[in-house]
Amino acid sequence: MADLTLLGAAYYGTATAEPNLYRAMFLDGPVDEADIDTGLDTFMSLVKGVARCIEAGRFPEAGTADPAELALDVWAITHGVVSLQLAGLLPAAQAAEHLASGARSLFLAWGEDP
Repeated sequence: MADLTLLGAAYYGTATAEPNLYRAMFLDGPVDEADIDTGLDTFMSLVKGVARCIEAGRFPEAGTADPAELALDVWAITHGVVSLQLAGLLPAAQAAEHLASGARSLFLAWGEDP
């Protein structure tokens, strides 16, 4: 779980510290193959973190789910909250709260013991 928490904090921290870079990476149009490969390497860190949680029995309700699918759920919540904040639609304090509650909801749905 520490891996996932640190990855989420790093994603959020980098995105909010470097909003122009974040927009260029995710919001401003198509990417080329090199960008996709770099992004896939980064995404695989999240997939591996989810897989470790499954292997450790932290997400018993996830069953035989593909860790990549679960990681995509985590990324979607994080990306959505960050994008709303950067667009000025969600104040930073609320964004942090929604990021934490969204992740907590996912983890509880997957069987994490609060």
